Amino acid sequence: MSADDVVQRVGGSMGRRRFLSRVGAATLSAAFVVLGLADPAAATITVACCHLCRSPGSTCCGARPAVCTWSWTCCYASGARVTRYRCIECYCNSGSDCDSDCTGVTSSRIVNLGDC
Repeated sequence: MSADDVVQRVGGSMGRRRFLSRVGAATLSAAFVVLGLADPAAATITVACCHLCRSPGSTCCGARPAVCTWSWTCCYASGARVTRYRCIECYCNSGSDCDSDCTGVTSSRIVNLGDC
């Protein structure tokens, strides 16, 4: 099977523009990774079901108040137990954009909320 046949099969189920935009985005992402310019918005640390920007700590911003936080909950199955966690990203610098990506995150936390 030639590369053209693969493109025809995959591209046949979606429009040409959509297919080419996905190929272009994947190629650009791969180039950024190779050049060391990976997307700063991508989470890098996974603990239980939390995909975080930084390794989790016990406090958000230490003694100073957080400018803002971004949080969500998720359930994580470990053996027969399913636990609910709150995943928290802390923005501690006053110049931070509090927009849910990793750019301005200065610390991360995880809180065990009990059973799901």
